[in-house]
Amino acid sequence: EHHDMPSIPWHNLPKLKKMAPEFYDHLKYHGSYTKLWLTFLFSQEVGLFSRILRRERGKVKLDDNSTPDVQMLEKQPELQ
Repeated sequence: EHHDMPSIPWHNLPKLKKMAPEFYDHLKYHGSYTKLWLTFLFSQEVGLFSRILRRERGKVKLDDNSTPDVQMLEKQPELQ
């Protein structure tokens, strides 16, 4: 997912999804960029100041021990 690992090129995102289906198979996504854009333009419920609802938002620790993208790419060169 490009927000999780922005250093991975977009054309390698399917490889990432195959490597970690438990993280990515359940995520919601938009099937049509055009429909998303039109919804953004014409819906009164969606706009620049809308927010995404996240159930686990309050449980995220500030001292997250995640691995930086660069280190992950060094360990898995097939994602470059």
